[in-house]
Amino acid sequence: MNHKGQTLVAFVILLPLVLLIFALVIDTGYILKEHIRLQNTTKIILQNTFEKRFEDDYEQIVWQILKKNNISTQNLQIKRDEKSVVMENHYTVDSIFGKMIGLKNYKIQVRLKATKVEDQIKIQKE
Repeated sequence: MNHKGQTLVAFVILLPLVLLIFALVIDTGYILKEHIRLQNTTKIILQNTFEKRFEDDYEQIVWQILKKNNISTQNLQIKRDEKSVVMENHYTVDSIFGKMIGLKNYKIQVRLKATKVEDQIKIQKE
């Protein structure tokens, strides 16, 4: 008996599944990269601008740093008080392959709180 056609059918059935898994891995990596970029930029901003939190132009300083790093400031929220600064930001990034399954974009979000403890600035997720 000739079984050459069975291999072709199996290949045709499995190829879209392999491509879909590959696309999912790429999209997941892209989302993770964007989240880490937003989180690390926010941490650096909090560490370097914590002492300036009482200045009138504090929000403007933060916006300029985020713009230089190509991060959206449209949904940026900054809450300042005597002891801490809470910075929250979120934006959407376009999906690369998620469009195949109906996901046009992904929401990237971070919320960090900076406090000063014994002359050190401590940053934590909130």
